[in-house]
Order: sequence, then C-alpha cells, then structure tokens
Amino acid sequence: MTKLKSITTRKWVMITLMVVSASGIIFGTDATKAEAYPIGGSNWNWNRTSDYNTWPYQPSRDAQSTTDTTEGTSRSDSSTAAQTISIGQRFLGTKYEFGADTNQTKTFDCSSFVKYVFKQVGVDLPRTSYTQAKEGKAVSRSELQTGDLVFFATGRRGSGISHVAIYAGNGRILHTFGSPGVTFSDLSDWDSSYVTARRVL
Repeated sequence: MTKLKSITTRKWVMITLMVVSASGIIFGTDATKAEAYPIGGSNWNWNRTSDYNTWPYQPSRDAQSTTDTTEGTSRSDSSTAAQTISIGQRFLGTKYEFGADTNQTKTFDCSSFVKYVFKQVGVDLPRTSYTQAKEGKAVSRSELQTGDLVFFATGRRGSGISHVAIYAGNGRILHTFGSPGVTFSDLSDWDSSYVTARRVL
C-alpha cells in the first residue's frame, strides 16, 4: 500500500514526455521518432525510474559510455561552458512542447532548448537530438565537463537517441521534458537510458 501511494502521489508524470499520434506512433522528447507500435500491444511495456511515476520501457544498458575521447582532444572552454548553463537556467520552469518552434522561447522541447542555448554562444546545432548526437567529439561519461551534451534513448529498446541534455557539472543535467519543463536533474536518475555524450565547445 505504501508503494502504491508513493507512485500515485508523485507530481512528475513522465507519460507526458511522449506524444502519441492517432496511429499509435510514439515520439521522443523532441522531433525524433522513438517508437512505432500499437498502443496496448504486446510491446507496450512499462517500468519505474527512481524519481518519476511511470515511463515507457527504457533500454537496459551499461550507464557508462563505451566511447572514450580521442587522445589530444582539447577540453571545452570553461567560460563558454558556464555561459550555456547561465543562459539555460534563465528558462527554468518554461513549458515543454513537443516539436516546439525554434523561433520562440515560450516553450521548448529537449533539442530546441539545447539548440537555442548553444546558438547564444555561437554554436549552431541541428534540430533533433539524434542529429545533435553526431556533432562534436565523443566524451566518456567519466570525463564529462560542464557544457557537454548528454544523450539518452528514452523509447523502446533499440529505438535510438531521443533525448538530449546539457551537463551542468557535479552530476547534474539541464534539460526539458514533461510537466516540469526546463529543469535540473540528477544524471544518475537517467542511468538506464544513458547512451553517450558529445563535446561541441
């Protein structure tokens, strides 16, 4: 009974992260399609994460990135990296909207938020988390620095990258999703869906 109460009283319901079309196609937290199967079908699996009510099936994978930085890769500029967090946190609480227009700042989805923040420091990124994950250089999780981009697969196993966040240092990420909108989260809460990180500064 205690566990049930705990589940039902949580405020952050991550179901709102996923946008469901009339055809039953499920999307990630930006314009990236994460899933494509009938709602209620045999593949409609659910599990819980440590901080949120319910969340569509997240892939079980090693939380550590398997790709290390190449030898000689320069470290990101700390001043510019700090600016990304300073700029991003101005929008704390800004509402999440799937497929948000990149020409406005009243709402964001995960990748439009990242794209906007980095544009302010002179870095032009693609529109979706999937394409943003191809930018810059790979960074191992153990070498993360403030301003690095962190990517997640939040859909069905094998569905690919569908969420992006900015590493804010001290094990925290700055991103947007669902009911909280733009917010800080503990990276460890996203361990089960962690994929990789990239350095674009």
